[in-house]
Amino acid sequence: MVKEIEKKSDNQYQKLRDYGLTSLGKRELSVAMLRKKLEVKAAKLNLENSEDLAVIMAEFIEKSWVSDDRFAESFLRDQIMKQNGPIKIRFNSLKYGLDRDLLDEKIEAFYGEDLQREVLADLAEERTQRIRVRNKKISDFELRSKLTAYLAGKGFSYDLIQQIL
Repeated sequence: MVKEIEKKSDNQYQKLRDYGLTSLGKRELSVAMLRKKLEVKAAKLNLENSEDLAVIMAEFIEKSWVSDDRFAESFLRDQIMKQNGPIKIRFNSLKYGLDRDLLDEKIEAFYGEDLQREVLADLAEERTQRIRVRNKKISDFELRSKLTAYLAGKGFSYDLIQQIL
């Protein structure tokens, strides 16, 4: 009877580990995201031994299969491609359980003020053209306020927006 329980536990452990590997094979995950996924799967498998989850997470971290550093870089590249500013990037990162200091370090390294200005200028130009096509008689004040609201919504600082406009 005891051997059957051990076999069942080993089988569930292997299923949980395989699920973790499959999840990581699909996309980069943060440590917190993977832990959450594994906790949900462990509950579905009726795995009450939380040590198994800790062992799996320790193995994945030790072998660098899951890394907050790599995930932060990947996440930041994705957000830059979406032309989001640093404020929105920080806000969007909250749901992934990333360390704020790590993210700030990556933003500073990959998304310096020069790149932010470049992205901001492109966004302002595109948006200006769109607004002018829809409303040819728009005043400069109205255009500037619409652009400011749009660019602030994209996550850029007010100071940087004012410098570009």
